[in-house]
Amino acid sequence: AWTVLDGDIDAAGADDVTTLVMQDANVGGVTGVSFRLTVADGSDVGSADRLYRIEYSAGGIAKATAIASTAAGLTIPEPGDGNDAVASQVLLDGNDIVAFVPYLNMGAPALNEPIHNIRVFVEGTAGIVDIAPSPLGSVDEKQPQFGRPFTVQQVAGLPPPSDEKSCELPGLTMLTAPAGTTGNASGTGHEDGRQVWIAEPTELPGDLVFSLKVDNLAPAPISGHRWYVYFNLPGDPTNHWVALDTTAGVPQYTYGTRDVIEGPVGVGVYETLGNLEAESGYTTDGMITLVMDKTTLGLDVGSVIDNVAFSIRQTSNPANGSGLTVDSSAGGRYTLVGNDTCAVADGLNLSTSRAGSIDPEAKYGGLGALTLALLTLAGLARRRRAPTH
Repeated sequence: AWTVLDGDIDAAGADDVTTLVMQDANVGGVTGVSFRLTVADGSDVGSADRLYRIEYSAGGIAKATAIASTAAGLTIPEPGDGNDAVASQVLLDGNDIVAFVPYLNMGAPALNEPIHNIRVFVEGTAGIVDIAPSPLGSVDEKQPQFGRPFTVQQVAGLPPPSDEKSCELPGLTMLTAPAGTTGNASGTGHEDGRQVWIAEPTELPGDLVFSLKVDNLAPAPISGHRWYVYFNLPGDPTNHWVALDTTAGVPQYTYGTRDVIEGPVGVGVYETLGNLEAESGYTTDGMITLVMDKTTLGLDVGSVIDNVAFSIRQTSNPANGSGLTVDSSAGGRYTLVGNDTCAVADGLNLSTSRAGSIDPEAKYGGLGALTLALLTLAGLARRRRAPTH
């Protein structure tokens, strides 16, 4: 383990981070880092909206892990700028806020790779309320200084050999996520995201296919939810998404854009731009297939799709304005090669594919009613910039 001690004299309460402990961990067979943030008073954590952001460099690339706190509890914000090394679990343990971040979400740092320039920011509705570590007795209690390096002691887990091909569904793996949800979910497997692929299948010329695997969708996707796959295009700061949407009672397959309101706790502003292709669908074993015509976004051979991520959200707001994220993860990038070319897994994917049928079925079935507790979505602290990796 490695510890950052904060020396400033901030007021007690959940605004005041006193210690950060980082330790290699293995959770459910997934290797990563356990971040344990100790605050002056854990009972104060839910008293106000706050965002805890741990910033560091892994493999020479700046990363950040965000944890949002509201009266509803601790949640994991949407992947994006200010949260590009997404935690898979968060919890409150006495005075400690604990977050587990898989190494793959951190960029898979190598064994003995230093993680350095480590610091913590705490933001409230009025802005930054604490920075750790800060010097003991400093005039400016929020004066930053950097922690010394933490060295990775466990192998991150390299992708095993894979026979995945971009021209065959489901395609190349972009990210994987461990079993279980990261938020206050309903307890169904519908909310447990496991894997995302991207493909340019030969049988769908001119189309790009995003596939999202959840534990199951039996007997039909739960109502009042959206299953999003997010991505960026280099040089374009727009946050794009494709989604399966059940807020209208029957599954719909849509695409659009998303902005993030500045501030520690904001609501993502989503705009639905249109419907996806008719080949989109789902299977009861949990495979969601989202098919987009490449011309929709002007994509062609050589185009790069970056910052691929998913989130599953409970919401009944037709305008996409509020909801509760119950599972999320961020992963890799994909370069378009064309539907008549088979690109094999080359390290851009993070794991082997899971077995699963892609045959679309029953897009318009009856769905049971679900009563949802609408909670304010914990947003990101900063607007996502154009991707740089």
